[in-house]
Amino acid sequence: MGVVIGETTEIGDWVMLYQGVTLGGTGKQSGKRHPTLEDHVVVGVGASVLGAITLGKGARVGGGAVVVKDVPPHSTAVGVPARVVATRDPATGVVRRVESMPDPEGEMLKGLRVKVLELEARLADLENATHTHHEEHHLTYDALPSGLWRILDEYDERNGDQEYNLGAGI
Repeated sequence: MGVVIGETTEIGDWVMLYQGVTLGGTGKQSGKRHPTLEDHVVVGVGASVLGAITLGKGARVGGGAVVVKDVPPHSTAVGVPARVVATRDPATGVVRRVESMPDPEGEMLKGLRVKVLELEARLADLENATHTHHEEHHLTYDALPSGLWRILDEYDERNGDQEYNLGAGI
């Protein structure tokens, strides 16, 4: 796919046209009927710039956009039809959003982060509960009732330690 440049199109210096860009007219008017691109303009893949409009110095057009109105200098236009979504101060490079664009991936990542934090808190609660549960069921020998110690001692006296040493108690 190539680039289409209309008959009366004017292109400034250091302009970048990506693959499949169309700089075309909107009808069969006479005179100037194609766009003017000032210096340092960037036009994204597959974008169409239609009519006798002007893309100001340093303007950017997103891929696949259809531009039918002028784009001010140092602005970014996207969409069908294209609309300005951001402007840049050329001196400082600071970008100011003109329109709040939806960010479904960002929202999804925020949701996943909240879910991970929730699951980590639940896991910590379960680990604490399990640790306590584990301790309750595995008491140390000192915590065994004295009556049980007495029964074990009597058994040892009757049968001797020899039986356990040979593995009979297993």
